[in-house]
Amino acid sequence: MDALYSKYRFGIFLTFLFLGPIIVLGAKAAMESNSNKVADWLPEGFEETKQLKWFAEKFGSDELLMVSWEGCTLSDPRVARVAGSLREPQTGPTYFDQVLSGPEVLSGLRSEPLKLKEKTVLRRLKGWLIGPDGKTTCLIAIINDRGAAERHAAVEQVFATAEREGRIDREKLHIAGPTMESVAIDAASAEHFDLLTGVSTIVCFSLMAFGLRSFLIGIMVFGTAQLCQQFALALVIYTGSQMDSVMLMLPSLVYVLCISAGVHIANYYRDAIRHGGLEGASVQAIREAWGPCWLSAATTSVGLLSLVVSLIVPIRKFGGYAAAAVLAGTGIMILLLPALLSEFPQRKWAERLRAHRQTKILDRFWERLLGVVGRSHAVIVVLAVAGVVAAGIGVTRLHATARLHNLFRGEAKILSDYDWLEGNVGPLVPIEVVVRLPRDAALSLLERFQLIETVRLGVQRVEGIDATVSAATFAPPLPTRSGAGWRQATRRAVFEKKLSGNLQPFIDTGYVKEDGDEQLWRVSARVRATENHDYGVLLGELQNRIDPILTHYQKKIPAVSAMYCGGVPLVHKAQHQLMDDLIHSFLVAFGIIALIMTLVLRSVRAGLVSMIPNVFPALVVFGMMGWAGFEIEVGSMLTATAALGIAVDDTLHFIAAFGRGIRGGQSRREAILSAYHRCGAAMIQTSLICGLGLLVFTFSPFAPIARFGWLMGAMLGTALVGDLIILPAVLIGPIGRLFEKSRSTPRRDRGLPRAA
Repeated sequence: MDALYSKYRFGIFLTFLFLGPIIVLGAKAAMESNSNKVADWLPEGFEETKQLKWFAEKFGSDELLMVSWEGCTLSDPRVARVAGSLREPQTGPTYFDQVLSGPEVLSGLRSEPLKLKEKTVLRRLKGWLIGPDGKTTCLIAIINDRGAAERHAAVEQVFATAEREGRIDREKLHIAGPTMESVAIDAASAEHFDLLTGVSTIVCFSLMAFGLRSFLIGIMVFGTAQLCQQFALALVIYTGSQMDSVMLMLPSLVYVLCISAGVHIANYYRDAIRHGGLEGASVQAIREAWGPCWLSAATTSVGLLSLVVSLIVPIRKFGGYAAAAVLAGTGIMILLLPALLSEFPQRKWAERLRAHRQTKILDRFWERLLGVVGRSHAVIVVLAVAGVVAAGIGVTRLHATARLHNLFRGEAKILSDYDWLEGNVGPLVPIEVVVRLPRDAALSLLERFQLIETVRLGVQRVEGIDATVSAATFAPPLPTRSGAGWRQATRRAVFEKKLSGNLQPFIDTGYVKEDGDEQLWRVSARVRATENHDYGVLLGELQNRIDPILTHYQKKIPAVSAMYCGGVPLVHKAQHQLMDDLIHSFLVAFGIIALIMTLVLRSVRAGLVSMIPNVFPALVVFGMMGWAGFEIEVGSMLTATAALGIAVDDTLHFIAAFGRGIRGGQSRREAILSAYHRCGAAMIQTSLICGLGLLVFTFSPFAPIARFGWLMGAMLGTALVGDLIILPAVLIGPIGRLFEKSRSTPRRDRGLPRAA
């Protein structure tokens, strides 16, 4: 180390100065690559994902936009103009396979060959293209492949067309649907992100400069942490991946962890100057920091790497990149910061430190804190254990959510658009039931329509489903199944005549598909996004309604079956998967970190006991959320394992300082006081710097980022309590003898004074 930082420190500085622009350019490109599609979050191996992709292959994309505005009624001439222009845009490419409007569908069903009554058509289209008042209508635009690849451009074309053809302002246009969700997530996750990052940067730097009492050393730590943050982003783009709304939390997390390492190194550097002078202080600092920094980086990486057990794609990607970025960032911090401290020594700062060797106020604070902990250590440990148990019960009350409304703040435009459209037109969350029939099944065309209408009515009766559409929506009125009179015979003849045995018009609607030896009949149902449905109950009720119908037909045609696709099965799976992944990743992280702590402390019991202050933050915060009735989403999911890794950071520094005191012949009480002196200030600084810096992101309009910010802030504060109060209470009590033995050599262990 002496050679590294004496001979090569300037070379290290120049190397990173050269790499800096490459890293920054990569980070900039990564931020510009941000793209989101919720349907892609579940892996291809899931049955729900396979079914959704199967449905898209057979019937085309399920991506749509529902578009309406105040005054958009069946008699509004703007509806036809906007729809026509979207089908054949005056400028730019076509982003839509099909554009339907209420007036056009109404007119088509009332004209030849069906000539349905207006009352019948309004009843069939209500909740789908026509609102409950029988007048308000909308456009439904089905996205093509190009539109799916260029969602922002497709949505922008809708806004521009409505403004040009209908003089409808952006703020007055209501748009919703899967395509709009992806665009809104992109916009909300990026909105104010640069501003919030800037404010967070100012907060972090100000607290750091104040805590270290040096503007220049603050710049060094801050600049190195910024480089680590930029490297984390550049790593994404240079490995051929891209950002998404979950990955946006990566730079903040890496920044927090690297700031923590940098502040600890700076505090070790300050202590080295106080006790031995400026010469060789940076090398002495890195010698003390080397072990705890790398161990904390390794344990944090393990905590983050445990997220790769998740089956939610963005979470799995975040875990892998975050684990790699933390290790790389720690390496950059350990290599670059001591080189900067050696190349640009702060002599005046060192002279001030030497002149004021003791910070009496802080010293008295640590002595008083130790006195309180020493007198009440048993009470503190009992309360901590009781708190962990109560919090554990609270965790069992948590529920996961993957609803759109949990991704945005209440004032978000997309939420108000959903509320308006679902209140004035109809629900938007899709469930697709596809009935599969052999083409040569012994059923007439009329009997096939009767089957699909029976299924549609069964779907319609499920509580929570407010609208259904099938091929029968576009067919003549169906005659009843029974009855041999001349009236029934006439109705069947009229039905067959109007259809002429031709399915093509219904295939064109997208609700029937002939696929090899099969006929696929689609029943499309809609659920309200604005209502917090239990999708598991809804899907169970749906199958309970449909299965008996199919069982009846299977007596005659065994090959009849149904598939359930669409947004509801996907969201239901995502909700369950989030909860499962939270538990699994936390348990994996706990097990591996406990194993590492056991190896470091050379004692199984000491390793397990050391995990108490580490699990304390996550369990307490999530337990309180459970008792308060909060739901967890993606942002919450990431914090549990990340917090476990972060909590280990300060724990390792404290235990390392405690171990040095024990090996130096101190009692446990003296070793704890020494650990307070050596790392207590750094622990408070890192918690304040990182916690307050992350709390800034609570103002993000994108709920996962906002919740990630306040949860991480809360967990850092709770972790500080765990490391400054609970851990010393454990060490000073009878359990602390485990650490005393694990940290001392066999020869010295016999002669060590015991704590009073």
